[in-house]
Amino acid sequence: MSELAGKTAMVTGASAGIGRAAAIALGAEGTAVVVADRDVERGERTAREIVGGGGSIPISRVRAQDGRHTVMRCGVVMGSCVFAYDC
Repeated sequence: MSELAGKTAMVTGASAGIGRAAAIALGAEGTAVVVADRDVERGERTAREIVGGGGSIPISRVRAQDGRHTVMRCGVVMGSCVFAYDC
């Protein structure tokens, strides 16, 4: 089992590129991934792929300047946010 299993991570920019790859990889490790992106439709596609691979996700629509608020929201919604991956 991964050290990340059962933990919560927020990934910004999770709808494309490195952010998307990181979110999917974290989900595959058993991490609950908060998919945070300005492009909700593409973020939802990433979320569906994570869930399809056995991971769990909530999705949050954020603007770049909302990062601090999103980390706090992650903690409130998920109970904790062990780390954030900002892309």
